[in-house]
Amino acid sequence: MKINCYCGEILDFDIPDALDLEASEELQDSIIQGNFLVKICPACGKVVKPEITLSFLYNQGISKLGFIPELERSAFLAGEKEIQASEVVIGYPELVEWVRIHQASLDRKAIEIIKYYLLKKTENPDRISLFFNSSEGEHLTFHLYGLKPAEIGVSRIPLATYQKILKDLPRLANQEPFFYFITPPYVSVTRVALEKEE
Repeated sequence: MKINCYCGEILDFDIPDALDLEASEELQDSIIQGNFLVKICPACGKVVKPEITLSFLYNQGISKLGFIPELERSAFLAGEKEIQASEVVIGYPELVEWVRIHQASLDRKAIEIIKYYLLKKTENPDRISLFFNSSEGEHLTFHLYGLKPAEIGVSRIPLATYQKILKDLPRLANQEPFFYFITPPYVSVTRVALEKEE
């Protein structure tokens, strides 16, 4: 694939039809570190990172994760863009989060329900971005962006809370508002409008 740099230079990117996430720890690490599909333009020295629709394989190659660029979020949610996949993420931050959840062997639906409750406690939940970051012993760590300029908030949730939600998933999956945002392929709390709890 040929991608134009801002300076007009044309860069070649070799992108397979489907990338196997489980076959390459190097691929997972490059996604988390922000190096995935990154090239330095030889003409101007700027970083070039193409935003294109991609497919990743996981679950021993049986399942497909569809990646949609952030610029196409509205089109996808409006049903104007289709992608055949078991799961979908939109934008690189969601792709990074998906890899971290997968590496920690956690359930994405349960993670999104935890995020729902965390966002409901914030002053302006519609202005906050929240992502799972890591599993550390008996806690899960989440990073919040947008609470204060140039600062990242950190929330630590007991693993027991996650386990309780995971056990309760069959019941929650049929209740409002949960079924709106934990129904595949796009499992994301961003699919519901949130208001602060009184």
